[in-house]
Amino acid sequence: MDFMKKEMIEKLYNSFQRESPYATLSALYQILEKTGHSYSTSGEKALLEPVLAYLQANLTDPELDISALPGLSQVSPAYLRRIFRKRHGVSPTGYVVRERMRLAQQLLREEPLTVAQVAAAVGYRDALYFSRLFKKQLGLSPSEYRVQCARELF
Repeated sequence: MDFMKKEMIEKLYNSFQRESPYATLSALYQILEKTGHSYSTSGEKALLEPVLAYLQANLTDPELDISALPGLSQVSPAYLRRIFRKRHGVSPTGYVVRERMRLAQQLLREEPLTVAQVAAAVGYRDALYFSRLFKKQLGLSPSEYRVQCARELF
């Protein structure tokens, strides 16, 4: 148990040191989920499980259909958005963007891919749209982010 706590704390600290505040919050949410802390009921969690499974399985699919999510849990779109936001802090669309940006950050740091290839790998057909969204979310363009990460390594 102590090893898991240490690992989670190191992950949070590293995301704070090397990534954006957005990535740090995402790491914090993961820690809260792993430790069992939640602000939603178990019934709400059960409703969200098929939604999260669908989102994770289709995260990088450019054809990801957010409008199909309420049908997975048999709830209204408004109720799904409300419980999803309560549990994850963002709407389902915001969650997809957050997770795609987190994946894009990882690819930009670790892989020698072009921005267009990273955009395609995380589910965006339009590299220019991806670049604008990345800059809006993280405050740096994908190229600037890659340069900053390279500088931090040396």
